[in-house]
Amino acid sequence: MLTTADVARRFGVSTTTVRRWCELGLLPGAERVGVKQRATWVIPEGALQGFEPPKPGRPKKERQ
Repeated sequence: MLTTADVARRFGVSTTTVRRWCELGLLPGAERVGVKQRATWVIPEGALQGFEPPKPGRPKKERQ
């Protein structure tokens, strides 16, 4: 199991970004452990296999 800091270092992003990925369900198997504000995320190494981080910024609107 990896911490948000481990995943952040691996992808060169902040821990806040990794927490957002977890909340959005982009890292399958990630679990929030702990109580309320002291909770943290643990991510299985297998969740990173084939994982493509989303591009930064807002998604572009489709033109019609």
